[in-house]
Amino acid sequence: MSYPHLQTILEVYPQCSTHCYGYAPSKHRRCKLPTRQANRNKASHLLEHGTHLLQRGSSVDNLLSELAPLLLCSRLHKNQVDRLVSVWRAKLQAFEEQRLQCVLVAVLKSLREYADSRASELAEQRVEGAGLRPARPAGVGTAEEEEEEEEGGGDREEAEPEPSSVRTSTEASAPAVPRAVEEPTVPRSERRTITRKPIEGDCEICMCPLREGDSEASDDEDDNDVSDTAPDNEDDGPEEDDDDLVYCKNQCGSNYHKACIDEWLATQTTFREPRGNPICPSCPTCRAVWSS
Repeated sequence: MSYPHLQTILEVYPQCSTHCYGYAPSKHRRCKLPTRQANRNKASHLLEHGTHLLQRGSSVDNLLSELAPLLLCSRLHKNQVDRLVSVWRAKLQAFEEQRLQCVLVAVLKSLREYADSRASELAEQRVEGAGLRPARPAGVGTAEEEEEEEEGGGDREEAEPEPSSVRTSTEASAPAVPRAVEEPTVPRSERRTITRKPIEGDCEICMCPLREGDSEASDDEDDNDVSDTAPDNEDDGPEEDDDDLVYCKNQCGSNYHKACIDEWLATQTTFREPRGNPICPSCPTCRAVWSS
């Protein structure tokens, strides 16, 4: 996101206003004494340079301290430099907070749209999967399956080879190897391990279920009723792939959608500290440095 011009943020326009930016307490208003044209020209150049610093993520504190004396009259208000700099810093901070809020709103909106799209895709897959696996009445095909199992069992019994006499003699003649020589003990350094939390409940970024099955308990029960009448080789299937889930491996072990944490980390790389240094990506829950 690009920054507006610094003079717009500070509400300072030296080329349009010739009056001093000091405050006259006795009049309860801004000073009306003029400032020098040379000082106003220099102030305009500083404001232009400050705009470029903001766009690069650099600090403008020193620039504000240099800018303030140029916009104060030399007769009455030279002593108000610190006050004017404080007012400008407050305006910059308010602008940064509003900008950060807009970024977070955009990120949350994007994550919500992704979660809704993903939920719609999974729902369509479940409907298609249910149509490809129609339930069949109990007892149909039972006799044929029993005959196939009996034939398969007979083939396995006939195919079992007898122990080889050559292998037995070779194993008997092989010299015994001392275990201490065969498997030397190697000391290992202990390392810290983080226990992953159970994969249940909602993702703490998008607030959607970590697993789609958690919000479809009734569908799971219907699937279990159908599986009772299906062959045994359909009861055990591969576990659900967890490649789309990650967890904090540095401290808390909290689980997130991979797409959500990728969006979170990408957003954090755009943030800067007050001194302009990039913010280190961290876990949304424990704020520890992210390690995936």
